[in-house]
Formats: sequence, C-alpha cells, structure tokens
Amino acid sequence: MSLISIEDIRKSYTAGDEEVTALHATRLEVEEGEFVAVLGPSGSGKSTFLSILGAMNTPTGGRLVVDGIDVYALTDEQRTDFRREYIGFVFQQLQLIPYLTALQNVMLPLAVTSIGRREQVEKARAALAMMGLEHKGGRLPNDLSGGEQQRVAIARAIVNDPPILLTDEATGNLDSLTGGSVMDIFDELKRKGHTIVMVTHNPDNCRHATRVVEIVDGHVKLPQAPETRGGVH
Repeated sequence: MSLISIEDIRKSYTAGDEEVTALHATRLEVEEGEFVAVLGPSGSGKSTFLSILGAMNTPTGGRLVVDGIDVYALTDEQRTDFRREYIGFVFQQLQLIPYLTALQNVMLPLAVTSIGRREQVEKARAALAMMGLEHKGGRLPNDLSGGEQQRVAIARAIVNDPPILLTDEATGNLDSLTGGSVMDIFDELKRKGHTIVMVTHNPDNCRHATRVVEIVDGHVKLPQAPETRGGVH
C-alpha cells in the first residue's frame, strides 16, 4: 500500500454564477521514501495541491488516504493530531518567530506534545546539528543569513521526525548556491527515510526528485521520472 494515495481530488470555487476548478488530480500514489517534485508556473494550483496534502484545505471531492487514514473523513481535531504526527512543513515564507531564538523556534512543534522540557531541548539541538547550526541556536532569526533561516525552518519541520515533509518553494528566496545547499539537505533527509513532496517552479530542483508531477491550469499530469523530461537532467 502506498504511503500517500490521491483519489480523484478536486477543489472548486464559486465565482459569481460560475464554478471554477482550481485543482483536479485523478490519481496519484506516493511510496514511502520517495522524493516527488511538483512543478508548475505561479497560479497553476501547486500550493492548493500541497495544502490539501497537508490536511489544511478540504477538497470539494475525492479522497486523500495517508498510511491507510482517510484524512478528510477525520474531524478537525483528529486532523490536527494527524498533522502533528505525520507532516512537517517548510514554507517559502519561513514564518520564524522573530523574538524567539533559533533553538526556541525549532522547539515550537514540541510544545503541544507530552515530551518533557529537557528532551524538547535535546531534540531541537539535534535537529539544528543536522542542519549544521549547532552553534547558532541562541541567535535570533534576524541575526542569521537567509540560508541559515531556511535551515532553521527545516529543523523545525523535522524535529518531530514526521514521515512526510511538504515544502513550498523552499529555495524561492535564496541565491543559487544557497538554494543548492538546501536541496542537498532534502537529499539527505530522503536518504534518512523521509517522504518528500516539494512544490517548485524551478526545473533545476527537479534533478533531486525521484519523480516529477506537473500541474497545468489546475490539472495534475501523470508523474514522470525527472531524467525523461526535456530540459531536466
């Protein structure tokens, strides 16, 4: 059984008397440990797709099944618990709390768990160390470079060791060198067993993926291996 199964997911909005389809994905299976890139231009429906995968945006129709769980059959409270257990998010807008240190930002997802304070600190330090930031846990976000802030955001996403990591244009605000180092981190997380779904408009990022899914005008096209796509090597 696939870790993630999408079955005829649709998302529509009403504009006046007209119904507009923002997203339509007929069927997609993601296996445990895969790195799937979701490629498409701005406004194509990529972020809608990711928010549905992250149990944050109820679709108009269809089913999302993760690890045998029918996600949108859950109550709101159950979906909150599901996100905490299964999903780590990395956004383009990093949403770091400016008055909290890097260590405190990474600890935030642990605040709603039963883990004791000492273990929370240990887990957050270990996540920062994985990002090469073990000596910068006491710094505020504004005292870090853009790449360092992004790595703090990734550490926060993985501190709970979620099986699924969802990233939305994680390198969009970074220069090519820094963005490349962030992609190397995702490669390492895949090797450690995380399943990654990455939304991007940058074809170069797709070189790191095991498969590429294209979204065009809200329609999800069948996935391809990245080496079979023209212009992506």
